[in-house]
Amino acid sequence: MARFLTQLVGVGVVGVLALASAAAAAPRLIHDASLEPPPPSVSPPERRALIDLYLARGLTVCPDFQVLFRGSGRFTADQNQTFYLVSNCYTDTASNLYRQRLAGDALILKGQTPVYFKAGFADDVAVLPALGGSRLNAVLAKIWQGPTQGYFWNNAEIMRFVDGSFKTLVNLGPTYADKSTPGRLSTSSRRTLWFDTAKPNLLRMLEFTSPQCDNCPDATRPYEPARAKQSLNVLLDLTRPPEDAPWMREP
Repeated sequence: MARFLTQLVGVGVVGVLALASAAAAAPRLIHDASLEPPPPSVSPPERRALIDLYLARGLTVCPDFQVLFRGSGRFTADQNQTFYLVSNCYTDTASNLYRQRLAGDALILKGQTPVYFKAGFADDVAVLPALGGSRLNAVLAKIWQGPTQGYFWNNAEIMRFVDGSFKTLVNLGPTYADKSTPGRLSTSSRRTLWFDTAKPNLLRMLEFTSPQCDNCPDATRPYEPARAKQSLNVLLDLTRPPEDAPWMREP
């Protein structure tokens, strides 16, 4: 009897461990385009230090210099770094009387030392885990388009640092899209990314689409999760990313 109970307990322990292992290996959400994190809180000394780095590069700094994003990770090397996305209005030519608002600049620091700078990198970014077997964090970069002819969307791509610069790992197409065309139901679509560390070369992208809400608390955010239905389910092989697919194109 004691031996029988011991066997049962052993089976139970194995079952619990198997369930725990399965749960640990389950894909986890690494990005949700329906969420819009607020700009980070940046102290005056931190902002001043970033401005000084711009001035040291001979760049003009506008009064509305703003940090759009700040994230930690390992981006250019296997060491802790800070990634800033900075909105700045500047010109490379002193004789140019006009200043153009560009996409945010990417600035990566190791401690207080800059290790990477790229003007006009993206409008929005997010830090992703190390994908595709790399030890470096991937970055989700977004460029916004519109609104034009009732469309407002972004073009998103996953990038990773290779050979001195960020290169595209895979294009994701519009992870955020609002469509309002005459005679058709106005819709909003948002995409999520799911990743399993046990399968580093695979990434699942799900899209959910909802009718645009009639009385939104925020008119600029018409997506209604409660009414959304799945409209896309794609498994991406990062070793052979697609070069062109319908879901990669603008809405």
